[in-house]
This record gives sequence, C-alpha cells and structure tokens, in this order.
Amino acid sequence: MPGGEVDFYNQRWFDYTGRRYGETAGWGWQQIVHPDDLQKTMSAYLESLQSGSVYELENRYLRWDNTYRWHLNRAVPLRDDNGEILFG
Repeated sequence: MPGGEVDFYNQRWFDYTGRRYGETAGWGWQQIVHPDDLQKTMSAYLESLQSGSVYELENRYLRWDNTYRWHLNRAVPLRDDNGEILFG
C-alpha cells in the first residue's frame, strides 16, 4: 500500500489554490480542505488506499481568494493484467 502522500499537482491546482508545490505536497493538501469536511475526506481517502476501491467524495476546497467551493473528487486505481494495483 502506498503512503498516500501527494507528489504531483497539475497547473489547475496551483491556479485554484494560489499555493506553491511545497505548501501542499505530501499531506499538506489537508490545509485546503474545509475543516468540516476533513475527517470525512481523510476517512474515505485512507479507506480507498487500503482497499483499492474507487475514491469518490464531495468536499470543499479553499480557493486562492479565501472562499470555499464544492468539488467532486474521484480516483480510480490503475491495475495491471492480473488486477494488481500499479504504484508510481
């Protein structure tokens, strides 16, 4: 099982959050999640990492202008021909 640390963001993430890579790398992305949504987000994220299930959740992210906006997050694990999850 991977550790779950984020090691890549696309340019849209930086444009939206107004943050630099070092500010949200690893587990730093948690500071962008609305405090009321963080526990739900973490539970779903860690369950997905452990089980290999699809991660799908609606939560709020902090935008560069200090407003929160709703987002739908969805991640599907990549699998090899034997059904094993591929890790970067």
